[in-house]
Amino acid sequence: ARKVSAAGLKRAVLFRNEHLIVLNKFQGISVQDEFDNSPTLVNSLHLLAEGGETLRLLHRLDRNVTGTIAIARTAEAASFYSTAFQHGLVQKDYLAVTVGAPHPLDGDVAVDVVYIDGDNKSRLARATDTDRKPSQTRYVTLAAARGDRAALVLLQPQTGRKHQLRLHCAHVLGRPILGDNLYGPGHPSLLAHIDTQLERFDAREYGVKLHLHAYRLRLPGYLGQKPVQVSCPPPRPFMCTVRALSLTRRKLEGDDAHVARFALAGKAVVGKAIQPQ
Repeated sequence: ARKVSAAGLKRAVLFRNEHLIVLNKFQGISVQDEFDNSPTLVNSLHLLAEGGETLRLLHRLDRNVTGTIAIARTAEAASFYSTAFQHGLVQKDYLAVTVGAPHPLDGDVAVDVVYIDGDNKSRLARATDTDRKPSQTRYVTLAAARGDRAALVLLQPQTGRKHQLRLHCAHVLGRPILGDNLYGPGHPSLLAHIDTQLERFDAREYGVKLHLHAYRLRLPGYLGQKPVQVSCPPPRPFMCTVRALSLTRRKLEGDDAHVARFALAGKAVVGKAIQPQ
């Protein structure tokens, strides 16, 4: 597990105002308590606090997921933004490298899922399940490798179920996220089908983890303020994989094209796209 320091957290701040902080969560840090008693983000928030404030985490990311995560600076802001998350007023955009390109390349996944507490994972619901919950994800293939052996996919969850994106990619689309050993075969299966450049650039030098990155958060304005959009570039290992795969960007429109351009350049999204007429 990675250590958490005040200096490291401060460097990870992407956005801060009087109500909200957005961090770039690094890989290998758990958001909440783990069985091995390793450092967590929740237990480290005091390192970011100013003037005795109590910071409150607004949502979660898996241990090996990187990217944007929001924190409220006041109880009132926590209540406002928690309600926004619950009512689907917060847009969350993720980037994933998938083993194979989805077919169709764009679409919506809408299935019922069940959380298995003892295994700390989710599965697709069966007809006999009474504790099933709906889950929905919009996905867009931003770029694909030759022969569709891999792809860079934009994932926009409309619900917030445990491991939703990982489950949808692996068990509905049949295209597991690279490095996901819980819902898919992980990295070795891709190495058998792609150029050995990936191993040279990524696996040997940096180590391969889950290729899922919380790329952009779009939150409503607090009490009449302007909406907040925060984006952060994927980490270096993620982009080494993208470049080694020689992905070809698709012709897209509107915000999807806007995101694809910045994502493939390894940059944060800046500004808004012009929507198609």
